[in-house]
Amino acid sequence: IHTHTVKNDFIVYEQERYSYREVWSRASAIGSYLTHSFDVRRGDRVAICMRNYPEWPIAFIAITAIGAVAVPMNSLWKSKELKYGLKDSGAKVVICDEQRYGYMSSSIKELGIVAIGVRTSVTPLNFERIVIDYRNTRMPLCHDLRTDDVGAIFYTSGTTGFPKGKYMICCARNTRFTNRTHTHTHTYRCRTNTSRYQQSIVHCTGCGPYSIDCSTTRNAATVYDMSGT
Repeated sequence: IHTHTVKNDFIVYEQERYSYREVWSRASAIGSYLTHSFDVRRGDRVAICMRNYPEWPIAFIAITAIGAVAVPMNSLWKSKELKYGLKDSGAKVVICDEQRYGYMSSSIKELGIVAIGVRTSVTPLNFERIVIDYRNTRMPLCHDLRTDDVGAIFYTSGTTGFPKGKYMICCARNTRFTNRTHTHTHTYRCRTNTSRYQQSIVHCTGCGPYSIDCSTTRNAATVYDMSGT
């Protein structure tokens, strides 16, 4: 993260504001916890299922940075679809909010999956507690990624049956973390000092801000506004 962008807002959610530095710090804490506590490694699947909270993109950054595969799950799914997605993807861990946890708590136990709760006290493991406990840890970046490694599995809406998982090859991530020259990494530059956009992550588009690098423009900032989505 460039020095002139670290203090700029990256995520805005209602009255909450998170800078680039804060987002990376939180993602590093989660990435470290997943790696050291549950041995999550390159290729392991970690599911994300929650409403539009800042923890969504933070979790996505953490998962993909350590080389694992992010599995975004539709927050409109109920127990049956959630169980299918967890089992079909082979998720090792799921990061979820209280409502989604309620839908899949029995499936989590049945499948032997670890659940990390977001903005809730009903789960044994809590996202914010982890961030506090691992606050000063460095991101355990995965440096042995290949350019064709899978970065995420996205599921279809399942209108004709159960949803089908589609692989997403994260060439930019894989190259950025393994090659210091950033060969073949596509960077999207901001034309103005601030780029503000809103998008719903009801399905799985919360990875948008992670794909767009605006730090290449002096004093630039991407503000990911999640309020009201």
